[in-house]
Order: sequence, then C-alpha cells, then structure tokens
Amino acid sequence: MGSVFSATGAAAESVPQDGPLPSVALVGAGRMGVHLAATWASAGVEVTLCARDEAKAEKIVSQLLSGKGFNEGQIKVPRTDATGWKLKAGTYASASDADIVVLSSLPDHTYDIVKALRPHVHGKGKTIVDINNPWIMGSGLPDQGPQSSIEV
Repeated sequence: MGSVFSATGAAAESVPQDGPLPSVALVGAGRMGVHLAATWASAGVEVTLCARDEAKAEKIVSQLLSGKGFNEGQIKVPRTDATGWKLKAGTYASASDADIVVLSSLPDHTYDIVKALRPHVHGKGKTIVDINNPWIMGSGLPDQGPQSSIEV
C-alpha cells in the first residue's frame, strides 16, 4: 500500500495494490506535471518526470526525493517523506519507456511532443493521456494542424 498526500502534505488515503502498478511518464515539468509526479510517486507508482531540458527535471526530482518538496513559481509541492519513491528524471524520448505517457505540457507544445513521441510509442500498446485544456491558457486550438492529440 502507498500513501497519497494531500495539498497540505498529510496522508490523504491508502491505496490497495494487488499487483504491480503501471509505470507513468509525465511529459512536461510544469505545475501539473510536477504535482502529479509527486502524488503518484507517493502512491507507489514508478514515475519519470520528463522535460525538454533534463537538467530541469533532475533539479525538481532531486528536491522532491530529498523530502524538501518543491517551491518555484506556481509549482508548490509541500515537504513530505519521499522514502521509497520511484521517481526519476528523463527527456521526452525516455517517456516511451513507461506504460502510460501523460502529456502535461503547455497546449501549444502538444502537437510537437506527440509528433516526436510517435515513432517511439506507435504500435507498442502505450496509453497516452492528454491533460491539456487549451482554453484555460487562452491559446485555443491551432488554426492549422490537428485539433486533438489523437489525430497525430
């Protein structure tokens, strides 16, 4: 069983585990990606936090694994015991090693990221989850190109 922490850092609930959990790669090391990486790692999921700049992901992962949390800009992950977390940093290319790939980048980057991931994940039974909402950012959908990641 793993623990899921709440926004305050307190354990929120226990998660029963009947077998190995699928591994997850979060593509995008912004507010959503970092929070989801910390939450899922605290629940016992093997997580890779992927960024265009692997050094950025390594800095975030290092701080999270130290138990200090991460507080930079809009990203505010509280201190928590990270003992036993299976959290590592990676690049967009290494995201294809995970069972589930979560697109947590800015909406304007989604098309290029999915296009770059396609050769690595096509035909391999990967689950890809796109958590982007372009309307939140005010960018809307692109005038040219696909209107969703599924069309790539």
